[in-house]
Amino acid sequence: MRFRSEQEQDHIDFNITTMLDLIFLLIFFFLWQYAKRQDEVELRVPIPAEIPVAAQQKVPAYEEAVVQVDADGSVLFNDSPYDVGRENSPDLPELAATLKELREVSPDQSVLIRGEKDTRHKRVVAVLNACAAANIGKVSFPSDESVFEE
Repeated sequence: MRFRSEQEQDHIDFNITTMLDLIFLLIFFFLWQYAKRQDEVELRVPIPAEIPVAAQQKVPAYEEAVVQVDADGSVLFNDSPYDVGRENSPDLPELAATLKELREVSPDQSVLIRGEKDTRHKRVVAVLNACAAANIGKVSFPSDESVFEE
């Protein structure tokens, strides 16, 4: 049995070129990611302060703000007629003014728009425009079948 001497052992080559390529690619990748990062921005968050109880109380919102649009084009706000004689007009200034006052009193007020089966869409759009002019964002339509009753 013959033993190999140290000189006769296989010499293992280590290819350093591929290792250097990999290191340069990693360096390039991390530098590129560093350049893309966004610095943190300090946000100014208001810290709650002690407010007297009387100042915290809000004016109560109306339980329901309902705008009824009839088939003949008349508009009722909480059962009160608005913009009488303007059934064919595309704008509703009285309703818009009332809704603006409502918005000032109660900013979170929602409006329910009810229409009859034969109501023209043009009038419903006029009511939606009046809500938009008053900056009321919570507008809904009834989802029950009472609208479709004959």
